[in-house]
Amino acid sequence: MMNTMNTTLAQALSDQTGRKGFRLEFVNSTFCQTTRLGDVLSDPKSVLQALSTAPGVGAVSEARLRQFLVKTFSTAFAQEWAAAHEALSLGREPQCPRVRELMNFITVWEVVEDVVPVSIRFHPDYHLGSNRVMLESLARPDPFIYACESFPEVLKTPQVLFAEQGNDSQKADYSQHLSGLRDSIPSLAAGSVVVLPERPLCDLRDGDGGYCDLPEADRAAQFAIMLGFAKTMPHVATCVVNYRKIGLSSGFQSGDGPLLFYCFGGYAEVTTPEMVRIFRDKVAQAQKTGISLPEWAEQNAGHPVIRAALENLGMNLAPSE
Repeated sequence: MMNTMNTTLAQALSDQTGRKGFRLEFVNSTFCQTTRLGDVLSDPKSVLQALSTAPGVGAVSEARLRQFLVKTFSTAFAQEWAAAHEALSLGREPQCPRVRELMNFITVWEVVEDVVPVSIRFHPDYHLGSNRVMLESLARPDPFIYACESFPEVLKTPQVLFAEQGNDSQKADYSQHLSGLRDSIPSLAAGSVVVLPERPLCDLRDGDGGYCDLPEADRAAQFAIMLGFAKTMPHVATCVVNYRKIGLSSGFQSGDGPLLFYCFGGYAEVTTPEMVRIFRDKVAQAQKTGISLPEWAEQNAGHPVIRAALENLGMNLAPSE
């Protein structure tokens, strides 16, 4: 194990990139290139401080690295790891140097086992706050994942927004705000994914549920905007799926950023890596089992609302009845 302790974090994490959790930029950072596994045990406080001040390192990367180190050390030093936990619980000072190092690491890095703590920050102003965070994420080169609660918020027409959330002065201002954001959507990163729940699409198509009072023209207009987005940004994948069947919930996540989701009229910001991983795995499952929005529209092209939306985009895929 001595040779392993001389391994740099960059070497140790070389097969842990992509969907396994670590961004390539983080693995190739000066911090990972110059920090050895042994350094983490010999001086955990300095290493943690260096990590927290390293450029471009967010809370998710920090939590993922903690998780990786715990797995590495607890596997490599199984007996010493158990002894360190026992010594901490009993308030004893062990004689073994390795056990003392592990105790120090567990304490400084605030390692908690058996329970997975979830770190959440709550923002009460969903309308302005979440869209600000999302736009900041969209402006960066990292691909994003957006599992919509109904449809992409920034693409909603005033009529659909009011049908979902009510029509008052605040919602009117918010609708104007969305319209401005829609006109300034940046070039989105390739590899991004937008997931849409199947039920709201069917309700909008048929005028059911919260859209029962919307005329066909308004419903077709909403479909035209969403299909226009898919047409002009083919490098952003769209996916229609039944959320309940695969256990997916709405949320937004980009790069090393937190998982955002609607909560109590505001939005929650989650940095716990397990939650981010579960969300990304569920979206990957959605892509395997769902179909793209254009494919869904093609399958429903015989419906007058979908046909009208397609015709508005010059995409008439169904014969007139």
